[in-house]
Amino acid sequence: MTDAIKRGFKRKTITQVIQRKMDKWIASIDDKELQEKVRDNYIVTGGAIASMLLGDLPNDFDVYLKTPEVAVELVNYYIGNLKTTGRVSKIEARQSSNGVKIFIKSAGIVRSEDDDFQDYQYFEMTNGDNIESYLDKESFKEKKAYTVAMVSSNAISLHGDVQIITRFVGDPEEIHKNYDFVHVTNWFTEASGLVLNDKALESILARELRYVGSLYPICSMFRIKKFLSRGWTITAGEMLKIAWDINKLNLEDMNVFYEQLIGCDAAYFHQLIAFMKEFAAKNPDVDFDRSYLFECITKVFDGCDLDNEPEDIFSKNPASCFVIL
Repeated sequence: MTDAIKRGFKRKTITQVIQRKMDKWIASIDDKELQEKVRDNYIVTGGAIASMLLGDLPNDFDVYLKTPEVAVELVNYYIGNLKTTGRVSKIEARQSSNGVKIFIKSAGIVRSEDDDFQDYQYFEMTNGDNIESYLDKESFKEKKAYTVAMVSSNAISLHGDVQIITRFVGDPEEIHKNYDFVHVTNWFTEASGLVLNDKALESILARELRYVGSLYPICSMFRIKKFLSRGWTITAGEMLKIAWDINKLNLEDMNVFYEQLIGCDAAYFHQLIAFMKEFAAKNPDVDFDRSYLFECITKVFDGCDLDNEPEDIFSKNPASCFVIL
């Protein structure tokens, strides 16, 4: 018996799914004026549309805003309604050069006060393979939809599979300059409806990764693994493009290095950055060289017990490894 052929969703179905999700999310905002601003400003783009074109239900919906003013107002709305533990001293949204940054002082990750500490520790210290499913699925399915699940420096994740990306704002074309693979560049807005581009569709139909350039090529390199496990392919030429962009980075500049890893937005990279920052703070006159970097990477990714290390910061403040201040 052969497996049933999976068919992609029709344009009408994709439009209905996105519109229904956005209507429910916007209706949950109890500020009517802000509701209208968000409705005129939001952009849905990224992997959700590609997943539905392939016949899969999306894990979540990535939402961007066209203007930084509305993005700041929306972030402050959620911050103002957020119940947090006493571990957080201050949360503040600030407009940056191309988006909005969320600064969380003290604990780092923000969580609802009814989340138990076991869940909190799990998220902070896991080595990362199941972080997305942990946030989006079973662990939170009983939570009230469209309330805050997590706040990081770059995004607000809501229960109900909506993630508000604050790192970048602008029109779809501007936002897509920060994207790496062409298949995620379809988009939806209230005014335009669903917009599909030919190159994205070709990539999706062939399940072939096509690199279009990124501000975060290291993140692009890491993302390849996920797609290969789902049956996608990538040519040596596309991989060479990524290698070229990585070669242009000055990774010996710690600010560049931090920025690239924060772009990856995975908990274990935040652990690594926090480890490196603690070392730099304790050893201001010592260069963070290749051999020590490799040692830190091995400790973080191999799951070694760092509790007995003199440089270790995780046992003192595990939350600091998620949001970089």
